[in-house]
Order: sequence, then structure tokens, then C-alpha cells
Amino acid sequence: MLPYLFIFTVLRVRQLPSQYHKKITPLGIFAAIFPVLWLESATTATQKTTNIMKIGLFYGSTTCYTEMAAEKIRNIIGEDLVDIHNVKETPLSLMADYDLLLIGISTWDFGEIQEDWSAIWEDIATTPLKGKVVALFGLGDQEGYGEWYLDAMGLLHDELKATGAQFIGYWPNEGYEFEASKALTEDGSQFVGLALDEDSQYELSDERIEKWCEQVLVEFHDTL
Repeated sequence: MLPYLFIFTVLRVRQLPSQYHKKITPLGIFAAIFPVLWLESATTATQKTTNIMKIGLFYGSTTCYTEMAAEKIRNIIGEDLVDIHNVKETPLSLMADYDLLLIGISTWDFGEIQEDWSAIWEDIATTPLKGKVVALFGLGDQEGYGEWYLDAMGLLHDELKATGAQFIGYWPNEGYEFEASKALTEDGSQFVGLALDEDSQYELSDERIEKWCEQVLVEFHDTL
């Protein structure tokens, strides 16, 4: 219950006018939820464990941009709530341990899958993800490779969907300029995950990441 309450409190804080944000500190949030902390301490250890939400963030990164995006996502949601994993060093079977999965991939050249994901691509089909809630984020270059923008994220979405995973975190395609993408929904109005472009629109990434994190937390809460 505590992680959910913390998320709810953070979301409420973000709804306040921006001038109040710096005045609200982690200590203030802690003070606001202290009664719940005290009440939770009276429960058994088993009950505590089953009430903790676990978020796993998995990514592959060649030039560190996807890794940097992953770290920003973890910092926004909270380091205590998110375990971060590089798929180059982590078996996909570990995904089964988490309630919510945040998964990042970049697109290379003419719609190719990032090398670390490519090396374990066949393992996706056998990863037990039925009923798992997944939110994707992808990186690509819409100016230099506009015909294949975020294709790898679209391919990953299809592979994960075949395992029975359910998705949140779809992202509107307004504000992007590209020719084609396999990462669009069937009606073409959204990407199947957060769309980032560190080559042509790097100045928009931080704001997009922050808004997407808020969206994902709200949508995940609605699935409970």
C-alpha cells in the first residue's frame, strides 16, 4: 500500500502550480504519510511483502542514450520503486518477478533492433509474461531515418504482445516528423510507447519523459 500512496501523493503534488514544487520536499511528503507508515509497521512481514509494488526497468543501449533515458525514468518514479537492468547482463526470465515492466529499446540504421536485444530476441517468446503490465519507451532518429522511425519498438511490442503481456503508456504522435513507423497503433494516432529522439528533438526529451512517467503510473493504477 505504501508505494501506491507515495505515487498518489507525488501525482497530487505535480498537479499544484509549479511555484509550489520546490517548496514540497521528500521530508514533507514523508510527514504527510507518516501515519500510514506507523500503521503499516503493525502488520506482519508477510503482509508487507505482498503489498510492495515492484517495477522492473529493462533496456539495451549501445551509445548510452537509452541508458540515460532509463536512468531519468527511474529517478522520476523513484529509485526505491524501480530496479534497473541492462538486458546485456540480465536474463529476461527476471521480468517475471515484477508487477510493472518498463522496457526500452533503440532503433538502428534501417529499422534494425539494438544489438543487445537482437542477441536475446528468441528468448522473448519463452519469457512468462502473460498478464504482465508493460510500458515501452524507444529511441530513434526521425530526421536521418524517417522511414524506419522507432521500428524496433514496434517489433518489440509485437513480440511481447504474443506472450500475453498487456500494455499501457501509449504515446500521441503529435509533434513528430517522420515518414513511416512500425511503432504506431493500428489507427496510426499513437506510438505503442514513449517516443524519444535524441538526435533531432533532444530538447524535448526531459519533458516527454516526465509526462510519460506520470501517465504510466496513473494507467497502471487503473489496472489494479
